[in-house]
Amino acid sequence: MPVPDALEIAPATSNSMTDVLSLVFGNCQPQDALSRVRAALAEYRAGRLPRGGLLAARRGRKLVGATFAQVLPGRAATFWPPQLIPGEPETTADALVSKAIAHTREAGVGVVHAVLEGHPRPADVARLEKAGFAPLAELYYLMAETRDFPSSPPEGPLTFEPCTNENYRRLCDLVEATYEATLDCPGLDGLRTAAEVLEGYGADPGTCLPNWHLVRHQDRDVGCLLVTDYGEHGNCELTYMGLVPSVRGNGWGLHVTRYAQWLTRSLGHGRIVLAVDSANQPARDMYAAAGFRGWDRRQVYMLVLRS
Repeated sequence: MPVPDALEIAPATSNSMTDVLSLVFGNCQPQDALSRVRAALAEYRAGRLPRGGLLAARRGRKLVGATFAQVLPGRAATFWPPQLIPGEPETTADALVSKAIAHTREAGVGVVHAVLEGHPRPADVARLEKAGFAPLAELYYLMAETRDFPSSPPEGPLTFEPCTNENYRRLCDLVEATYEATLDCPGLDGLRTAAEVLEGYGADPGTCLPNWHLVRHQDRDVGCLLVTDYGEHGNCELTYMGLVPSVRGNGWGLHVTRYAQWLTRSLGHGRIVLAVDSANQPARDMYAAAGFRGWDRRQVYMLVLRS
């Protein structure tokens, strides 16, 4: 009886990235999988995607499994559960997970997220739970378009002060304050500092990005609005918005959201997107009032690697 080739797990080579990524995203819808592969390859060619976390399992020359742990700024990582070819034993998935998590630990990651489609495959969930991942939230992805935007800057009691490197510390303090008693992914509270979260949004340490604002009322900081301009895709993202607990319940969230829509219009884009925790009913109602509509839903699992 022939002895099967020994299992070897190593980062994908440059020449094998397309095949490995195609297997990693093989549990997605075909068009979504193709888009993800193309986007990852583009990031790699631009020098923004190290190969260390893209792992291939092989028996001889045959690719039998793959997984991807993408280390992100702000001591975070995104993880795609391992995918195996038919007939490959589950122990290969275990070995891939072990090596991927070790990679994130070595990179100093504190929190690892896995984002699955709205109706995830049982095998993916089982592999995540076996590795110690726990459900964090179900996210609803919403969008609003030009017809939903205000035609002029919304009037109301709030003012919006652009963030600068000089007021970066104020922004960090505000972000921390808005997390108190939040209904949006409360399981994340306290796991990372505000500075680490802002790095995860794409800012260099100690700096702010364009279209980030401090929200003020009568010369007092009461919240923040972070909008990201994805000009190459023709849209903006409402990356984060929050109000401090003492001013919630005044309807000001709608004012902040309408300002984000106005900002999107002023940047020449016809669409703004966001993600909201499905359990956050007040936020969902507010976004619906601003004209947002759903276009996708996903399940988020989380693994905490440090306190």
